[in-house]
Amino acid sequence: MLASVALLLIGNVYIIVINSIIFGELLGGFALGNKPEINRDELGKFMESPRVKIFPIDEKTSEY
Repeated sequence: MLASVALLLIGNVYIIVINSIIFGELLGGFALGNKPEINRDELGKFMESPRVKIFPIDEKTSEY
């Protein structure tokens, strides 16, 4: 149920922002998990969406 609510919310937003640290944490978690190839493939498909952006952490964003 929680997953379906999350998908509903994400499906209705204009942009999905992932910062570079979270992206790295995801990749690290995948490497330690049971299905790293499947998880990386699914993340790759997700990242192909034009709505998904990776924002770097810099001086400006570190203030928020």
